[in-house]
Amino acid sequence: MIQERAGRVCDALLLVFAVALPLSIAASEIALVTALVAWLISAPWKRPVPPGFRGIAIASVALLATWLLASVLAADPVASLARARKLYSIVLVLVLMDRVRDFRAGGRLAVAALAGGAVSAGFGIVDFVIHRLTSVIPDFRLEGVFSTAMTSGNVFATLAIAALGEGFLRRRGGARLAVAAFAMFTLALVATKTRSSWLSFVAGTGVILGARRPRLLVAGLVGIILGIALGPSEVRDRVYTVVDPHYETNAGRISLWRSGLAVVQDHPWTGVGLADHYALIESYRRPDATFHAGHFHNNVVQIAASTGLVGLAGYLAWMSGVLLALLGRLRATGVRGAPRVLVALAVWLAFQIHGLFDWSFGDAEVANQFFFWVGLGLAVAGPSGPPRPGPVRPRGEPGS
Repeated sequence: MIQERAGRVCDALLLVFAVALPLSIAASEIALVTALVAWLISAPWKRPVPPGFRGIAIASVALLATWLLASVLAADPVASLARARKLYSIVLVLVLMDRVRDFRAGGRLAVAALAGGAVSAGFGIVDFVIHRLTSVIPDFRLEGVFSTAMTSGNVFATLAIAALGEGFLRRRGGARLAVAAFAMFTLALVATKTRSSWLSFVAGTGVILGARRPRLLVAGLVGIILGIALGPSEVRDRVYTVVDPHYETNAGRISLWRSGLAVVQDHPWTGVGLADHYALIESYRRPDATFHAGHFHNNVVQIAASTGLVGLAGYLAWMSGVLLALLGRLRATGVRGAPRVLVALAVWLAFQIHGLFDWSFGDAEVANQFFFWVGLGLAVAGPSGPPRPGPVRPRGEPGS
């Protein structure tokens, strides 16, 4: 049956996507697009609808509609539509909700994602050590396979949170491997020197430890404090700048946010579109700006300026819908009955935090990690979740 074969192809491509995501944006995008095609051929509308699927689907369509509306009304509709098409990867959440119908299937995808992340982190750490030893670039920050240290920081913060959560789900050897991956991701994260990613990591790991091992949460906080106090001075100095509003990049972001609010005041309902905003930001540049930028370094400000208050409402509705769905599953089953829901909640919180300082929703490497772990959290309620559906017989067809 072609639909069943397409489903198996989709499952295999999801594994490829999970491995490739922290390694190559091109390979992961090819795997994801092909998986989506296979998923549609598998006729998901003929299978039982997973809990919460319709609500997330409706919110996703509504968000896409706001992006299309903003693009049609933008000064450069073609350029805006070219950017809006990147929202297609949000469908990954729905694909995972449909295809991952048992705990073990989710575990295989999680392991694949962490394995790919470990390779990426290993490459980044080696590259970082070489640069620091040879002093080719003073004050070098780990970038690894990604374009910037901020992207690397956000990706490794997400993977570290997920690895910690997976460590609590596995036994002995599996748990040790998850802990080893967590250590690698944390080391790579520190080397990126990305402060917003550090904050999101602390918040996300705090959620998992607070729910699973409250005593470890206290030990973790003590470890962080000691690490800052006794660690390299450059890391300590970066931590201190987090709360300094006069620090160059802090002041620059505040200036950018004010410019973004000015854009929203001038284009309140549907924004200016999703094309590159470098020229726009330059035209709204304030005297207190400290650097040039092509986006507003804040998810909420960026979406409000790009798609207006209508688009912002769609974005907040989608994020709220995901959060409420995760919390609903957690209440229904408890922490131990919904293990990957807790990981998804921690990743959700981390994403909101680093999204206060960067346009992470528009960064495919970061956003797709978010969609992936949230999708796994929404996919199954726990080890005793519903079985994977087989081929759906037409109505009236007798069973074998």
